[in-house]
Amino acid sequence: MRSFRLVQGLPYELLPGPSANVFTLNSVYEEGAKGALWLPDAHKAFLEQSRDANQVINGTFDADASDWLDNQATLDSVSGELEITSTAASFGQAVQVYTLNVGDWVYVGGSSRKGTAATSAEIAFWDGAAQSTVLFDSDGSGTSGGRFFQVKAPSCQIKLTANVNAVGQTAYFDNIVLERLPAGAQDAILYRTSKGSDAVTSGQFGLALNVADFNGTFSAFLAGQSELVTNGGFDTGNLTGFTDNSTGTGSIVYESGQIRLQGTNSSNRGIASQAITTVANRYYQLQTSTTLSSGEAAVGASETQGATATLQGALASAGDASFIFQAVGTTTYLNMYTGSSGGDVLFDNLTIKEVGAEHLYQLSDANRPSLNITNGKYSWDFNGTNSSLISDFAGGAGPSDCSIFVALKTTDNLFVLFRGHHDAYYLPAVQDGSGVTVLHANSGTPDIYICDVGAGETVLSEFTGTTRDDLHTAIADGNWKIVEFRGADLSAWTEFGISTFPGWELLGSIGGAVQRVESGPILEANRAKIVTEMIELLPS
Repeated sequence: MRSFRLVQGLPYELLPGPSANVFTLNSVYEEGAKGALWLPDAHKAFLEQSRDANQVINGTFDADASDWLDNQATLDSVSGELEITSTAASFGQAVQVYTLNVGDWVYVGGSSRKGTAATSAEIAFWDGAAQSTVLFDSDGSGTSGGRFFQVKAPSCQIKLTANVNAVGQTAYFDNIVLERLPAGAQDAILYRTSKGSDAVTSGQFGLALNVADFNGTFSAFLAGQSELVTNGGFDTGNLTGFTDNSTGTGSIVYESGQIRLQGTNSSNRGIASQAITTVANRYYQLQTSTTLSSGEAAVGASETQGATATLQGALASAGDASFIFQAVGTTTYLNMYTGSSGGDVLFDNLTIKEVGAEHLYQLSDANRPSLNITNGKYSWDFNGTNSSLISDFAGGAGPSDCSIFVALKTTDNLFVLFRGHHDAYYLPAVQDGSGVTVLHANSGTPDIYICDVGAGETVLSEFTGTTRDDLHTAIADGNWKIVEFRGADLSAWTEFGISTFPGWELLGSIGGAVQRVESGPILEANRAKIVTEMIELLPS
C-alpha cells in the first residue's frame, strides 16, 4: 500500500508517519493490498513512542488550581476539572509559563468544555513568537486532542481561556499536557525547506510522504534504508568522497571528524559537493548536524555542483538540518556552501536515504490548498481557481483495478476531483444542470458509492444517477460525504492529481483522508472499517 500524510497551510507542517488511525489502516493492508492514503491530519501523534515528561504542573486539577496564573478570572478545581469563572465581560484565563529550547518540537493537548461561557472554551499555545489555538469547544459538548508546535523563543505559555460576554461565566479544562518530542523523533516531524541558489529563509515545500513501508515509525524505516552518502561522518579522517568547489579564497578542510567551510562573500565561498546516485522522481531525505560560528551557510540538493540548492535546501545553524527532495535524474549533488555575506560552519553526520515514491506534492506556494482547523480536526480547502496536489506512480502508471475514497464537502457547481497526466484522463466530472452522462474518461467504468456523513449516515450506498447533474445533486449539497469510486482503471494514467483539471478546479474541502486502494479480498473485508475511520477524521 501507499500511505501518505500531509498538512498544508501557512506555514506547512509535515508529519511523515502514521497516526493511530494510520497504524490501523496499515495493519489492514499489510497482507499485500496496494494503494495510497493521504491524510491532512496533524493533530494526531504519529510517534506513539514515549515523549519527554509532561512539562505542565498540575494539569489534571485533581485537588486544586495551584500553579496556574489567573487573568480576569477565578480558578477552582471542580470535580477534577479546572473551572474558570470570568471576572470581566470579555474573557477569563488561566496561564502557565515554560522555559523551552528554541527549535524543539512539543505536543500540547488537553480537553475543554464551554460551560456557561457565551462563546467558547479555548486552549492556546504561545510558541514564543505567536499564539495558536490548540482546540476549542463552542457548543458545550466538550472536545479533546492536541497539536504539535515548534518553539520559536525560550519563554512559552499555555493559555486556557473562557471567551465570555459577561462576568461570572464559566469554562472547564482538564488533562493539560506539554510534552517535548525526543531528539531522535524530531527529524521526522517537520521539514521546513527552502528553494534557491543561496541561503534562504522563506518558502516551504508541501509534501505528503509515503509511509506504507515505515512499519510503525519514520525513524525505524529510515534506519533500514541504504545510506547514499560516502563518508558522511568523516570517519576516514579526511574528506574522501567530497569535492572542493570553493571559489576565490573560500575553503573546506577536515577538522576533528567534521568538515569546516569558510568564506567571506559571494565570490569567496567555501563549497563542498558530493555526487549521489538517485532515481528520477523518487524522494529522499537529507539530514546533517551543523555548527555555525559566524555568517550564514546552507546545505542543499541540486542537479549541479556548487553553491546551489535547486531541488531543496536548508539554512545551517546550531543543531540539525533536514529536508525532503525529489530527484530529477540519476545523479543529484549534495552541496554545502557558505552564504553570500560569508560564513564559518562545521558539518557532520551527513546522510541521504530514499523515502520512496508516489508522494503528493505542490511546489508552488500560490497553488497549495490551505489548512482548515475545526475543533482540532484538519481538512484542505481548495479555492476553485488554482489550488491542487499532484502525485506520481512508482511504476510509471496507476493500478488497473482500484477504489478511490475521498471525504468531500462542497457546493461547487463545476469540478473534476481527479485528473491524470492529460485532460482526457479524469474522474469524476460534476456539473450542475448538465445532462451529460460521461462522468469519467480513460479511468474504466467505476461504480460510485456515497456515505452522507452530514445526514448521519455511516455506510456507503450506491449512486444510481446517470448524469453529471445527478452526481452534483448527490455529493455537492454542502454536507460531508465519503465517496468511493469502485473499480477504477488508472493503468493509462502516469500522474494522479487532485483538482488539477483546468477550468474545473474544486471549490470545497477535502478532509479526513484520500485513499487509493487496489481491489481485492483485503479491501472487500475492510471497506466498512476504512469508511468508519475516515468519518472519525472529519471536522465536526
